[in-house]
Amino acid sequence: QSHRSQHQQHQQHQQQSDKFEYYERELLFRRNQAKRSILVKYGTDNPNFALLNMLRDLERLDVTIENVVQMKKESLALVELTSSAQVRHLLENTVHFKNPNHTPYATRMIFHKSNNNRKESFELRSFDKRNVINYEPIDQMPKKLNLTTLTLDDQLREMYDKCAIDEAGAQLRFFVASLIEEPMSGLFKSCSCVPFGSTLNQTGANWADLDLMFSIDGFRHEQSHARSFPQSSAFKFLSNLNNKSDDDRSQAKFYLNLMEFIVGSMLPGFQLTSKIMNARVPILKFTVKRLGLSCDLSMSNMSQSFNTTKLFWLLNKLDHRVSPLVFFLRHWAKVTGVQRRSNGPNPFISSYQLTMLAIFYLMSSPNKILGSVDKLLEAIDEQDTRQLVQNDQSIYLQLKEQINLRKLRQDTAQMFKANAHLKVSDLLVGFFEFYSVPRDQIVVHLTSRQGNPDKNDQHRFPLKIECPFNSELITSKNVTRTEVKYFQDTCLRSLKLIEKLAAKTASTKSTQGQFSDINLNELLNELNKSERSEDNLNTTLSDELNLNY
Repeated sequence: QSHRSQHQQHQQHQQQSDKFEYYERELLFRRNQAKRSILVKYGTDNPNFALLNMLRDLERLDVTIENVVQMKKESLALVELTSSAQVRHLLENTVHFKNPNHTPYATRMIFHKSNNNRKESFELRSFDKRNVINYEPIDQMPKKLNLTTLTLDDQLREMYDKCAIDEAGAQLRFFVASLIEEPMSGLFKSCSCVPFGSTLNQTGANWADLDLMFSIDGFRHEQSHARSFPQSSAFKFLSNLNNKSDDDRSQAKFYLNLMEFIVGSMLPGFQLTSKIMNARVPILKFTVKRLGLSCDLSMSNMSQSFNTTKLFWLLNKLDHRVSPLVFFLRHWAKVTGVQRRSNGPNPFISSYQLTMLAIFYLMSSPNKILGSVDKLLEAIDEQDTRQLVQNDQSIYLQLKEQINLRKLRQDTAQMFKANAHLKVSDLLVGFFEFYSVPRDQIVVHLTSRQGNPDKNDQHRFPLKIECPFNSELITSKNVTRTEVKYFQDTCLRSLKLIEKLAAKTASTKSTQGQFSDINLNELLNELNKSERSEDNLNTTLSDELNLNY
């Protein structure tokens, strides 16, 4: 039942996301949804009774309930109201604890004291209680997915449906971002705190870390939708001149030090775990245990983070096979030890780098289903939706706001209709074939630019991943030659295992689909027997993923 509920929530999340033809519209919707939501802690004696009691008391304050996400184990409910004005009205009718040890700080995280003696009917006026979404945070792959005799392609898709970030998970993640932004907006009225990465591009697991970026200037998409402010005025805000460096990293450290107090001391249930200020990108790390979230808050590279998330969102929307493939490859990387956590300098391939490897494969191999970034943008109106500036050997691509997803999807399907029959399992096998070929250097770029290779690069960067928006920016300098070799060897080992299992199951080989009868659980258990298996979360895959047949 829990797995069925997770599957339904993910389908709901996809349907909600598919309503948006533009990335900015989905981002704006999610942010506004979060700002008109509250998190309520209610009684634990009778959770269902306490939840309905709380919702009924909300209606007594003349607010209209749009959506409810319930977390029974924690006795929490994320309640979405129809407007931010209703949230303000509710907070005006909320009081502080009388205990002097409680800091009188007003947030959209409140407590409801249930009246257990109330005997009246709990029919709600504005909300159908049958529409409550039940959600339980999890911190790893479920032990049982209860899959039946399915093809490898169906197994990959169902694993994705049940484990990727669902509708409830997306709402909670944006709510956390809005809680951080809210107190800071008193000082910086144009500031924004926005999730980026897998939260929006639908390739992350429900238990994945929440990556947040904070900007004191907001984002262009919101400035374009907001009411216009006067460009010149007789009135200016008084402010201090700070003796700080103008570079992004120094400014990020300055503002993150300011935010440390808000996150670490004022927000209920938020626990600051570490502050990494000497890294290339300074980060505040914190947890929200009741919501099952570990979070990384940063400020640097705002434009790059925003545009990269938008690009991956677009590519995942263009073809329904992209997200399940990338999702599985991320899990595969952790199972095999290709991706690992490190307390010191990290020489391993990251989730971002693995995603770039997968996208490049889908653009460059015989199994091509995506075009290069510049070709994709050419599929729309060049004059209105693309800026392509070439300077010597550098190409800067700036994705503008209005990218029409529907038209782009149609154009892409027409461009690559020869590979429309390929399944996710076919693309997975092709990925292993593509990267198992020995080479001195793997070069990943998402544009059609054909630059002259620098021979020194082979010694400096065994894995050279170019930023899609600035080809001079290499985003894989951390990865060592040993790790690149291990990645290639693991791809080859995975390919051989698939061929071995295909022979074992006596699959009928054809041009495509010859591996359709492979047991995914058996494949991953064999892959888990790597030289790094003891470092891989100290668990066996049979405990982490058990597909029943």
